[in-house]
Amino acid sequence: QAPSARIREIIPVDPEQHTIVLHPHRPEETKGIWQTIEVVDRLVHRYGMTDLRACVPLWLNVENDPGVSAFYERVRALIAERGLTGHFVFHNWIPAELMPEYFSLGHVTLALGNFVESFGNAVYESLACGTRVVVARISSHRELLPEALNDKVDFNDHDDATAKAAVILQGRLRTSPETMAYLHTHYDKRDQLARFADVILNAERAQPMRFDPQPITDATRYRLASWCYLAKRGIYHDYKGDYLTDDTLIALTQQYPDGFSLTEAAPQGVTRATLDHWQREGYLVPLRA
Repeated sequence: QAPSARIREIIPVDPEQHTIVLHPHRPEETKGIWQTIEVVDRLVHRYGMTDLRACVPLWLNVENDPGVSAFYERVRALIAERGLTGHFVFHNWIPAELMPEYFSLGHVTLALGNFVESFGNAVYESLACGTRVVVARISSHRELLPEALNDKVDFNDHDDATAKAAVILQGRLRTSPETMAYLHTHYDKRDQLARFADVILNAERAQPMRFDPQPITDATRYRLASWCYLAKRGIYHDYKGDYLTDDTLIALTQQYPDGFSLTEAAPQGVTRATLDHWQREGYLVPLRA
């Protein structure tokens, strides 16, 4: 949707004169502002994008919230330290009816935080408006779109995120027809509303859950938990927000992608205590027999 005078009044940028980066997120540690600063720093100082403007919304009633105000002060201080003050535009919160114009205004949207999302609307709304997104492989973002249909990076891989953003910005690339078709097929608003209504109106009482204990034995198979994945830097854990660089577990994960048992892992020096530790830390889950 073409930006109107109203959206331009809220965000004083010009798509004809500026390279526009959108950061459509709440003021929270895990929503990606620190990663956005890293990427903007590289785009400006390494790629020479001196016309770049990164748009950051200010939280509602921020002047009455000392905690959020202090957060923005830290953000502005880092921006100034990196020599980026002129490249960041802090603007008022965008009303809902202007969100299509807002997303259409940008040349790329960044979603690089490690907040564990159940869906993460901003990424897919931006794509639906034609503005491509560089998104961290966090939680549901790993799966909601196939890898080839979105620009995904490992969390805190600032160089990869910058490289992908630069390609999009330099080529003024928009959402591909394939990605748009996938969104319409799988995430159509009418289908979602119909399914919500069906669940609410036609819910039936389920049978009581049956207790079916599964003893842990040497033959019990384990695999990576669904909140973990093998990245370039190690095994990423959504709820720790960090990478585990355990060569043994990485090797087992690569050798046995569908799961491994203590019997199979023992030749690599793995003991029952090791498996129990990996399970307690949330990297492995036992599979039902």
